[in-house]
Amino acid sequence: MKLRNFHLVVIVAMALAATFAAATISRADSVTDKLLGKPSAKAATVRSGDVEATIKPSVGQAAPGQDIAVSADFTIGSGWHIYGKPISTDYVPTSITFDDGLVVKQSMDFPKPEMMKFEALGQTLPVYKGSMHAGGDVQLRPDLKPGDYTLSGKVEFQECSDNICKMPQSLPFAFPISVASSAQ
Repeated sequence: MKLRNFHLVVIVAMALAATFAAATISRADSVTDKLLGKPSAKAATVRSGDVEATIKPSVGQAAPGQDIAVSADFTIGSGWHIYGKPISTDYVPTSITFDDGLVVKQSMDFPKPEMMKFEALGQTLPVYKGSMHAGGDVQLRPDLKPGDYTLSGKVEFQECSDNICKMPQSLPFAFPISVASSAQ
């Protein structure tokens, strides 16, 4: 009976600690937003297998027609790689594309991939291993009305090791963006 009560107390204490931590985190975001005077940019993270990508805009608020810098940070698990460009149509190169509902123009620049020789295939292919940073920008449509939107897109890649390739991935991402009548 006493052991059961002890377990109950521990469970309640853990629940209270989690509630307090969540409240503290949300208050920290509110303080940051108040100090900066505008919504902070939110990132979107996608994961599949041993690959993770975090896509983040430079701002959380923009004006119609404004260019927004965007960064992408990839982490690729040990023993795995993803493909770069140029590459044959037998493989899927790593790419990031934004949906055209909010965007009229986009560009993403990836670093130069490492050339890796695959003896079994008799080919040398461009790959990314470890971690990689890409950057670029998107231009918002000039006819957007002020308001809150969701900027979405997809990350595409094919994860392989020296011995096997997994199915190509097309992972959707989205993050909030506020459109104001003018940049603030």
